[in-house]
Amino acid sequence: MRTSSRILICAVLLSAAAGLLRGQDAVSVQRQAQNKLLARRAARLDAIRKLAERIKGLQINSETLVRDFVTEYDEINTSLMTFIRGMREKRVSYMEDGTCQVVMEITLREAVANLRASYKRYYKGDRVRIEDFQKMLVTYKDKIIKVTGSGVPRPEPWEIPSGQMIPVGPDQDVISLTIPADAKAFWFKHCTPQGRLMAVRAARVDAQRRLAERIKGVHITSETTVRDFVAESDQIETVTRASLVGAREKGIRYHADELIVEVRMAVKLRTVYATLKSWAERHYKGDRVRITQL
Repeated sequence: MRTSSRILICAVLLSAAAGLLRGQDAVSVQRQAQNKLLARRAARLDAIRKLAERIKGLQINSETLVRDFVTEYDEINTSLMTFIRGMREKRVSYMEDGTCQVVMEITLREAVANLRASYKRYYKGDRVRIEDFQKMLVTYKDKIIKVTGSGVPRPEPWEIPSGQMIPVGPDQDVISLTIPADAKAFWFKHCTPQGRLMAVRAARVDAQRRLAERIKGVHITSETTVRDFVAESDQIETVTRASLVGAREKGIRYHADELIVEVRMAVKLRTVYATLKSWAERHYKGDRVRITQL
């Protein structure tokens, strides 16, 4: 009798333990599903932000960027952002480290059509003409604007927060690239997915800062740099930020033995020239530099 009681007690304990494990497994499955949705949502928002940056960086005419056009009227900016948020996701990928990548794209013709509609409905200025939008379709060779957004879920409270430069293709960005094999073990061991994306984004910001410094130091004449040409600090910052609109990510490097990531960025000299020329035609009143010297 005593033996059977022990068996019964053990059976009850095992049953309770099994129920607890099943409950924990259910919670774990739910958390994994929730994390995937959170990562996808974050990646989509990142892609929308990048798509807006790319479109706002387009040149409407020699004096006006899309950014200048949409910020002049709140209604135009709202219309553009609503339009971009409605774009469909072309591809969704879940990486082994828990991150999610969302590819979104829009044709140049669709973007121009939205801008033309906003122009007819809201625009009252004279810096832009309706014909300028049609010229954009001829000026730009890339007829499709494609971006890749990356996102990760919020970190769990118990988580603890190489090689050569990998080239980045025209349809990629550095955040969308996975870690190379020689650095994967070290990064997976010592860094969370959130930490990796934060490191890549910090490297990207640092690359943009260094690129801006390079632009400021470009010589226009033997005695005058871009920094000298645009004398006031707020103006030089505005000009260099505008120049960086055309900057592209060219490569990424994960160090295999330390939590350091490098991002290489480049901008065409033609883009810098177009920005400086546009600024000079509107604002420059000096005589140290002629437009032809640019």
